[in-house]
Amino acid sequence: MAQWRTGLRGLARDKGISAGELAGAEHDLLALLSNSRGDPFDFSREWFHFQSLTQALQGAAYERRWDDARAVLDRAREQWRQVSDRDVDWCCG
Repeated sequence: MAQWRTGLRGLARDKGISAGELAGAEHDLLALLSNSRGDPFDFSREWFHFQSLTQALQGAAYERRWDDARAVLDRAREQWRQVSDRDVDWCCG
């Protein structure tokens, strides 16, 4: 989706939307996509969190700690869902 965000920003500029207008619209959109604590959505931070969970999952599986692996898998799946859903919402916005 990062490629989509880049392309959509370019499309907006090509349609005559100024950099300031685009930045303001993106700021407002990210605020709408805030997390449960009210923090504006940060793609990089949330993606890094997903990657950390997948690394923990890999470590638990490598060490054959299956209960831990299952628990981390559930958290990683939910993190992926949240990142993916907000990414799509951003593109639609």
